[in-house]
Amino acid sequence: MSIISAILITAGSIPAIPAIASGAGGVVLASGAAHAIGAIAVGVGQALGAGVKNAQKRSEGGVAAIESGSHH
Repeated sequence: MSIISAILITAGSIPAIPAIASGAGGVVLASGAAHAIGAIAVGVGQALGAGVKNAQKRSEGGVAAIESGSHH
C-alpha cells in the first residue's frame, strides 16, 4: 500500500471514530459533510492501494518472465 493511500484511509476514518467526533472538534467532525469527505478519502485511498498492488503484481510477473527467458 502506498503512503498516500494509507494517509487517505487514516484521515478519512477519523470522523467515524466516536471519541474524536464527540471531542473538541465534534461539531465539525460529526457533520454529514465531514463523513462524506471522509468516505471519499477512504475510497480514494483504497483505490490507490489496489492500484499499487496490481502494478506490483504486473511488474513481478514481467520480471519473472524475463528471468526465465520466456517472451510473450
